[in-house]
Amino acid sequence: MRNHDLNNRAFYHLLKSYMEVFDKSPSYEEIKAFTGLESNMSVGYHLKKLEEKGIIEYTTKSDIKTNIKIKEKNNE
Repeated sequence: MRNHDLNNRAFYHLLKSYMEVFDKSPSYEEIKAFTGLESNMSVGYHLKKLEEKGIIEYTTKSDIKTNIKIKEKNNE
């Protein structure tokens, strides 16, 4: 799946659903698996876009592990 095939809203909802079900931040591999994205660069692109919009906060270690916090006041 190419970056523009998955919009920010859909990515956010997939991410939020994952975190509600598994009660943890997904790894890049897990994000790729449940979104259909093919590369770590694509995952990083979408995470950065949500962070720039103030929807999430995240940190990452070498494109493998993430620590994602969804901000409660968001209306996505």
